[in-house]
Amino acid sequence: MSTNEQVGSVSGPGNELEGDLASRIAIVRKVGGLLLRLLQTALAIEAGMGIYHLLGSTLLARMGYAVVTDPCPVIGYLVMGLCMVVPTIALTRFWHGATGRYSMQLSALMLVALATLALLAFGHVISVKAMYSLGAPSTYAAVTVFVIVRSCLHAESIPEEGSAA
Repeated sequence: MSTNEQVGSVSGPGNELEGDLASRIAIVRKVGGLLLRLLQTALAIEAGMGIYHLLGSTLLARMGYAVVTDPCPVIGYLVMGLCMVVPTIALTRFWHGATGRYSMQLSALMLVALATLALLAFGHVISVKAMYSLGAPSTYAAVTVFVIVRSCLHAESIPEEGSAA
């Protein structure tokens, strides 16, 4: 047996510490990756809001957009939601390389969160101001839950290293 084989086969407290450290580093990397993905998604959502406001103040303003949104601001809110979905799909589909199904599920969840608030405002259950105030936080919360749940489901479907698949 060579010296390298003997060193590699030694088990003791040092190897357990290295394994514990490696597992902690793996957890930190997963959490860091998750936080980075959530930050990127939040920036994509904000970019969508920026696109909406840019369109609203230029192109849509010339088309008489205010005629529709002034009496019913819920319509403008839903259009803003659609504008937020486009950069989010681009981010998940093309930057992260996610499947079309994943991108559509995330987008649908974002729109459900916004549509729920819009329906509450349209039915006068909450004010339009409350709808606008709760829109971004509810969208971020929905995206966070979606990404965490999907990450957990994905992690459970991957076999452990060294196990028979």
